[in-house]
Amino acid sequence: MTDRSSLKNNNASSWKFGKDNDGAGIDQGNLGLQGSIPSFITLVDAILVAPPRHELTAGRNGPTDAGSSIFWTYSEEGGLHLVAKQGFMTTATGDGGFSMTVRPDGEWKLRFDGTDKTIGSEHDDDGPSGPPPPPAGNTGVTIPGTGAAFYNASAGHLTVNGGLGWDTISGGLGDYMIGGSGTLGGGLPGRGNCAVYSSSNASVLVDMQNGFGYGGNAEGNVYVNMNQVRGSLGANVLIGNRNGSDLKSGGDNSVLISTGGNAGFEMRPDGRGNVLVSTVGADRVVFDASHGWVLGDDNIMLGFNTSHGDILDLRLLLNGSAIKELNGSTVASDFHTMAATGYNPAIGMGDIAAYLKIVDQADGSHVMFSATGNVAAGGTELLILSMVHHVTTQSLNASHALMV
Repeated sequence: MTDRSSLKNNNASSWKFGKDNDGAGIDQGNLGLQGSIPSFITLVDAILVAPPRHELTAGRNGPTDAGSSIFWTYSEEGGLHLVAKQGFMTTATGDGGFSMTVRPDGEWKLRFDGTDKTIGSEHDDDGPSGPPPPPAGNTGVTIPGTGAAFYNASAGHLTVNGGLGWDTISGGLGDYMIGGSGTLGGGLPGRGNCAVYSSSNASVLVDMQNGFGYGGNAEGNVYVNMNQVRGSLGANVLIGNRNGSDLKSGGDNSVLISTGGNAGFEMRPDGRGNVLVSTVGADRVVFDASHGWVLGDDNIMLGFNTSHGDILDLRLLLNGSAIKELNGSTVASDFHTMAATGYNPAIGMGDIAAYLKIVDQADGSHVMFSATGNVAAGGTELLILSMVHHVTTQSLNASHALMV
């Protein structure tokens, strides 16, 4: 995702994008203009070229408009506003495009183009009414055992019951997934239940709040007691439950949206160009080289707020395991060894300031990392914390917003 703008002003009024059936704009927040989807794309272009006077950032998932399918803007006051162009995903709802707004308090609304269908979450409603019953034509499967299990349901039209364990289920068209009731690692009951779409050839949209999937192998999926999702290998939009969900991009240029949760739920970019959106939850950003991410895959974090409990989790980068770099070479960190720069035997680790550096610039705070404890002379970018300025390694350590 491209993201290179963020300046301040308090002047904002109503922004509209998308179209009702009568051609009227759909009210989407407080960004200062009105228009249709083409004019929203024009707005994104304008922000990328010349940042406006009020605090605002924007991006798209390709180098040009023609090569992009997702466009977004974000402000701390107005939240996220996103449009996906027609054909972004294969879906039975509309034409594959949609428009979406996510408020800073976690409320969100999404409208599919070419249809009256709208989904979302409102804090003043009674919450989801509960899942529909499993489709009568589905084949039923129960996963045996009480531990971790994987089940390949990518053939589709299966009702998978996780039973007493915790489960990873590879989703297919029309699947109904019931997560197991087991407790993972002494944590929350059922915390390990995950829907995976690595086998999908098309992008997916997963709504963990209401429990429904759209597009690709997620089309027609229903989720019951599922609290993790990993997208396809392409660009995806994954929306978390207000009580928390682990969100794993699956591929490049995905959008992960957390709307709540206070247990340090995971937001994991499995590649580069992903946009991670945090609202009111305590989110844990994890860089995991075992799932497609390599050192140098820069991503974007919007709404990062240490007072909410947001955390940068660097443990997988600092534990000595080999990390693949963009150029194909590998490097391993010595942070927890006696060879570490600034090694302190009392705590068994080096000086984190030698391995991590926060560079404050106009478009956000850039998180730089060095596996060899030489970040002062140069580092590799991990993340852009857009519109979070004057954050330092020391301040993150002091607020316990770093896991090393």
